[in-house]
Amino acid sequence: MPEEKAQPIQQVQINLPGDPMTRLLADPNRPAFYANGFSVGTTATECFVIFTQNNVPKVAITLPFPSVLSLQRACEQAIKNYESQVNVKIQPAEELGKAIAEANKKKA
Repeated sequence: MPEEKAQPIQQVQINLPGDPMTRLLADPNRPAFYANGFSVGTTATECFVIFTQNNVPKVAITLPFPSVLSLQRACEQAIKNYESQVNVKIQPAEELGKAIAEANKKKA
């Protein structure tokens, strides 16, 4: 499969009053939260993601599989674009945890 060229990161413009996404991003009262972890599970027809803060479950979102696949592709493209622009390879949390554990073993 040919390598896709990274696309520029799209900047969200908060000056389009008619756009629902822009209105949501500009709304200081919108529901928002920070997550630094997650768990994923499935049913026969859907996928759910439980977002956590410091290992405490905070929010659960359920999506049909086609939406999950679209989200996966959008996230992969966003990461690819970011890595290309800042010239840094982002490591998954699992890989970072392994690297930290190995470094701690070497110190001991």
